[in-house]
Amino acid sequence: MIINRLFIIIVLFFVNVNSKIISESTLNSCQGGTIQIAESIPLGLDISTNLSTHDAWMDLITNAQESIDLGFFYFTLLGGSDLDPVYGGQLGIDIFNAIVEAHSRGINVRIVQNEPSESFPDTETQTLAKLGIQVRSIDWVSLVGSGVLHTKLIIIDESSAYVGSANADWSSLAQVKELGIVLKNCPTMVADTEIAFQQYWNAADFTSLPINDWGSNYQALFNNTNMASLSLNNNNNNNNKNKNNDNDGSGTNQMYEMFLAVSPPQFQSTYRTGDIDALMDAINNADQSICITVMDYTPTTLYNDPNTYWPLIDNALRAAAFNRNVQVRMLISHWNYTSPIIPQWLHSLNQVDNIQVRWFVVPDFSTNPQIPYTRVNHAKFMVTEKQSYVGTSNWSQDYFTVTGGLSYNVFNNDFTNQLQSIFNRDWNSPYTQPIQNF
Repeated sequence: MIINRLFIIIVLFFVNVNSKIISESTLNSCQGGTIQIAESIPLGLDISTNLSTHDAWMDLITNAQESIDLGFFYFTLLGGSDLDPVYGGQLGIDIFNAIVEAHSRGINVRIVQNEPSESFPDTETQTLAKLGIQVRSIDWVSLVGSGVLHTKLIIIDESSAYVGSANADWSSLAQVKELGIVLKNCPTMVADTEIAFQQYWNAADFTSLPINDWGSNYQALFNNTNMASLSLNNNNNNNNKNKNNDNDGSGTNQMYEMFLAVSPPQFQSTYRTGDIDALMDAINNADQSICITVMDYTPTTLYNDPNTYWPLIDNALRAAAFNRNVQVRMLISHWNYTSPIIPQWLHSLNQVDNIQVRWFVVPDFSTNPQIPYTRVNHAKFMVTEKQSYVGTSNWSQDYFTVTGGLSYNVFNNDFTNQLQSIFNRDWNSPYTQPIQNF
């Protein structure tokens, strides 16, 4: 870990000398590192995965040697404790206990969360704080004006990380469909991710955000014009291969280009790419295929009164399909809490040549009662023939302009094929329905 910290200091030195020039020491780095896709598959679905979110998180937390940084919207890992074990509540208990155990063996654990509310209380983080774990809450509305800290982020020993759709919630491990990226032993990229965490951590003590300049301590190490060049292995640590996948990765080290993007603009430090900019670049650079999985999609705001029109992404998708003949496929979630304003926009997109839209519907659990706010595809990713985008945000204006979120943007053919095969698996599964059904 001393070597890792020294490496990060060297990277920061070069970047601070000239942030537009990435140090040569970062090229071909992370030789022993791995990159994996972790998924949560709701219990009862006939879908398999190489690596579960639960197993990925347990591996990260239990193998921590020095530090664990957790950035999440809220914590309800113990929320399934009183339910019949068939619901999978034990998965959340495992993660909670692993955090406690890590703290007990001297690991420095830090948690930053959104300001607690009646809907999202801080009962569990209060318990962790009483054990001596450091917990901070961001009063997001006071700092940004509206929105929440919607990030889902784990950083271990400043060298491994998870970024994805899964909340620190037992149901995100057992009853909700999720997808994220796990980086292991890659201090190059994780150093840059740590900068984003440190913004959250320090912002919890701010009374106002910096105006246009976070200062040199928060400068991005990489962005969409200066990506990290990483030598990584995506063999899923020899986990069982998904028989439904067409391509699981070669099992050998390959070169990856990668960068982290953030939202909202108020958290874009110097040289940091905005999340909406990363997403738009991916759409606009596609020549053949765009495949999207996201829970909520609408070219509007979702949480304003009244909501307003915001066609930025919608226009880009239509232009890709109409002007460049890009084949666009969109897999959007339909569940008990789908906003009534969403279907009209999807029906409209489905009328455009080269665009196909389907619903993904997770059936009710086999046991009653049904648990509120579960049984949904909560994943948020896009894959083109050129790259992979895996984020924490739904696709409406609110998430990109006032809500705290992150995305990992990955350029590697095998990884893109792996994510594409996951999309194809879901697209062709029995859980999709024609857009006309709702």
